[in-house]
Amino acid sequence: LTRPILAALLTTLYGILPSDVVINHHANTTEPFPLWSTGLTPYGYLSDSLDLSFSLTDAVFRAPVLSNTEKYLSEVILAVKHYTSLGVDVCSALSLSDCTELAMRWKFFLYKIDTISSLLSVGNYAHALYFSRSLKHDVDSIRSLVREAEQKTYPKLGCEGVPLRLRSIYGAVVLPISSLLLLIVLGSVMYGVVRFAGLKGKPALA
Repeated sequence: LTRPILAALLTTLYGILPSDVVINHHANTTEPFPLWSTGLTPYGYLSDSLDLSFSLTDAVFRAPVLSNTEKYLSEVILAVKHYTSLGVDVCSALSLSDCTELAMRWKFFLYKIDTISSLLSVGNYAHALYFSRSLKHDVDSIRSLVREAEQKTYPKLGCEGVPLRLRSIYGAVVLPISSLLLLIVLGSVMYGVVRFAGLKGKPALA
């Protein structure tokens, strides 16, 4: 294993920026910066070491943990954001047991995120990766419950500014009465039209 091959593997597989360059954010490009290209690094021409410094080793083990965590965070945020864009609470469309399971899964998810952060801070990469991969179970359960809530959600027309109780009374009392009155009026009109047509067709008396 040579230094160029090791450097290429670190950059290609783990996305590590070479230690002998810096990013110029204004020009959106990289520039040579040999200050950190000495010591334990396979990058640059000022070092001949095959060993890695702590910063490079930390980046190697931290990359898959952060990648997995970011993936599952994006998935759960996308699922919840898609449903909340309808302006409806998720639990309002679920049963009590499903709502309790959703709350528990969400708390487990947040707990694992905090645990991953704590484990990375002390360099326990193996356990951090374990908790990061276990996020999949919580994300799958949350997405399943949100999908179930979407299937139980349907559009409903209502008057803006009217309390929900008055809307229920309006739908249960006023609408049936209005429909009945409308039918009576239409029946009267049709009766008048038919009677008028019948009278018009009778022959006049001598």
